Amino acid sequence: MSQIQYLQGRPLRPGEDDAPHTSTSENDSSPSNPLQQQWDIWRSQRRAILHTVDVSPKFSAHAEKIVRGFRRGLYAGNVDFYVGHVENWIADQIQRRTPKPLLPLTLTSRTVEPFLTHAILDMPAANQRIPHVAPILKKDGILAVFMPSITQIGECVDLIRRQDLPFVMDKVVELGPGLSSGRQWDVRFAVKKSRADPSSWMETVDAGDSAVQPDLDSLAEDKNMGDIASAPAEEETSRDYKDSVLVCRPKVGNRIVGGGFVGIWRRIEGTRKR
Repeated sequence: MSQIQYLQGRPLRPGEDDAPHTSTSENDSSPSNPLQQQWDIWRSQRRAILHTVDVSPKFSAHAEKIVRGFRRGLYAGNVDFYVGHVENWIADQIQRRTPKPLLPLTLTSRTVEPFLTHAILDMPAANQRIPHVAPILKKDGILAVFMPSITQIGECVDLIRRQDLPFVMDKVVELGPGLSSGRQWDVRFAVKKSRADPSSWMETVDAGDSAVQPDLDSLAEDKNMGDIASAPAEEETSRDYKDSVLVCRPKVGNRIVGGGFVGIWRRIEGTRKR
């Protein structure tokens, strides 16, 4: 990604040997020196930036050291390192980018336009950061979430559905050890239109899921779910949420041992269709 940013072209930067560290902390309030001010002016003129946020100062400093040492810091100017929580970094960026009125009593729009082209979440409880990323991700932007378990990818799907976040799933890929093209998984919620007719599923259920249908039908009979069929139309949405079933199964492909899972979503305008 840094190589692509480098090829897009950028202004000439000051001497690389005297380049200050770019990592910033949430509690960093030290005054900037003239060299830092010169670098801040140069950084404000960049066309493409890769922001990386790490909660550990040790890991952030180690990552910056590796980037600065790769090919004598060829891509060091394209990456900004931050120490802190992702939600705090997002709140700080929104505050910095919020337009300030010229006059105190001037009524101007205080909304911030989305400024991230893509977002990658690789951290514990990454699904809890998705609502924070949604408002600042541009249209057609890609959201990638790394998870060690396929059920955690299902939690992301459930969160996006419950909060009506403007994302549509592109694909879910299981990563193998080392270099691998991955194996795609089918992760979705299947909703049944009618409880009386098991064949009226919105999504086609394979033979492997046929064993689940009798259990669902018997559960509906035990709870007298058939009496709810005459409920008003406004209860359809809550009923669909209650009757939906999460499907997690690998698609046709070779078996992969080890690795993790990555879910890819695309940002859309407005709210997601149910």
